[in-house]
Amino acid sequence: MHRKKYTPEEIRRHAERFFAVAGIEFLGAGNDCEAFCVNDAFVFKFPKHAKANRRLQNEMAFLRQIRDRLEVEVPNVLCDGTFDAGGDRFSFFASKKLRGETLTKAGFLALGPEKLERAAAKIAGFLKTLHGMPVSTGLGAGVPLHGDFSLDHVLFWNGEVSGILDFADTRTGKPEDDFVYLLDDADPDEFGRDFGEAVLRLYLDAGGGHLGRWLFVARG
Repeated sequence: MHRKKYTPEEIRRHAERFFAVAGIEFLGAGNDCEAFCVNDAFVFKFPKHAKANRRLQNEMAFLRQIRDRLEVEVPNVLCDGTFDAGGDRFSFFASKKLRGETLTKAGFLALGPEKLERAAAKIAGFLKTLHGMPVSTGLGAGVPLHGDFSLDHVLFWNGEVSGILDFADTRTGKPEDDFVYLLDDADPDEFGRDFGEAVLRLYLDAGGGHLGRWLFVARG
């Protein structure tokens, strides 16, 4: 279990730079960041250490470049700021709270064939568009990646894909890197290989280039 770094009072102080705060809810923490929902409308993300701060700054830059260019909602940087702590300068940002909720594996499979088919098409379209974007990440060669495309980073509303969360691991690389969890049949918390292969086929139908050869290897 991850230990909380920030107190509600600290979050309030930073958020009140931009608007009056009526309520704060702790959303969760990982190794790098903590997230808080303010006024049930905005998600504030704070880094826990210097390396996480650099990743968060990269995430902000990436989100600004892809904003309004995807059919699926992703976090948008509405406001950001900096603060000093322990001799270091840290950044934070706030985005609109996206509509929807994450699903467990059981809840995901319970959507049924028709909704799963639409979900596969939505995800394939998202990944194909993202991988084709001419963005500048400063991270070297390759296509822009989500970097951690797992089931717990997909939002659903009324059984439909409504948003994609958490671009903290965004980087450039090979397109197949975003299919790791989609094609993972060993992890009981992930999509399942059948669904992942449906996404990959739709991705290839949209023009996946060398991924066609990789699909043959992946299915083996």
